Amino acid sequence: FLTDWIRDPQNFRPSTYMPRFFGHWDHLKGAGLKTAEEFEPLEILGMATWLEKNSQPFEPEVPPTGMKESSQAEKVARGKATFETRGCIACHNHGDFPAVAAARGKDIPQGPDLTGLGTKFDRTRNPKGPEWLYSWIKNPTKYHPRTRMPNLFIDPITQPDGSKVDPVDDIREYLLSSVIPW
Repeated sequence: FLTDWIRDPQNFRPSTYMPRFFGHWDHLKGAGLKTAEEFEPLEILGMATWLEKNSQPFEPEVPPTGMKESSQAEKVARGKATFETRGCIACHNHGDFPAVAAARGKDIPQGPDLTGLGTKFDRTRNPKGPEWLYSWIKNPTKYHPRTRMPNLFIDPITQPDGSKVDPVDDIREYLLSSVIPW
């Protein structure tokens, strides 16, 4: 993900404000074009390697124990409902809620569009991604003390049958289910 993001941020999130620095070759010809095509991937890999090497250590939040066993579909359905009712769409756009984005018009949401977030945190490409996402939703200031993302103090919910579910896990699974087909 990181190399793709550095190469072309709009490939993942078309609405990002992150500029594209690579692949601007329209003005190049001959040897200059060949050099750019040869070295830009190395520059991108070097940047990604540096970022990974110099990233701060992170201790993830520990999910609660004793939660009800739920299918993936159940978690995604609960997560979508929680995403909407806990106010996530007040700050974020998501393709599942086009009316919210339309109602905003040209107003810029506080946080990024979360459509396709499952592509970024795919468990096979990014094994620690889902763990990080859980921690970010549960306690964003633990990772970034000055973030604008609020801690919503989302705790486990006891259902009418007495079982407990973790809304943070449900939101995470909902967001992970949103992928961009490459």
